Amino acid sequence: MITEHLRQKINLLQSHIEQEDNFEDVFKGAAETYAALFGSDSHFIKILLRELANPDGKVVYLIGDLIKKSQVPHNLINMMDSAKASGKLRDINIKQALMSFITMNIGFFLMYPILKQTFDIDDFNDTVEKRKSAVVDLFLNGVLNK
Repeated sequence: MITEHLRQKINLLQSHIEQEDNFEDVFKGAAETYAALFGSDSHFIKILLRELANPDGKVVYLIGDLIKKSQVPHNLINMMDSAKASGKLRDINIKQALMSFITMNIGFFLMYPILKQTFDIDDFNDTVEKRKSAVVDLFLNGVLNK
């Protein structure tokens, strides 16, 4: 169930990468995809957290393998390498930047029960909607060459 759910969203993310000419729009599409994946089904988060608690488990391996075979990480790295070569990005470690972008998106959903209490979040959907653009803005303004 987890891998099939992920496969659909990975395909959506891959289509964003292939269809978008604008570097920034790729990340906006990725944020949308993460919000759709993790924001729409609280049961998915619970199952995923349970599986992540066993980092040597089969499901963790299957998820990692699915993502790697999708070529999404490879394509994002190539896209960012090209942007870096053209001077659009400053000299950054691209893999570290991508890992940060992913955790900025997913971390909110994994930590939501604590964040809800800490920041008095009343409206989950409104917060998710605002978060998508906030994460993209923070990420891009942290890596764009100015």
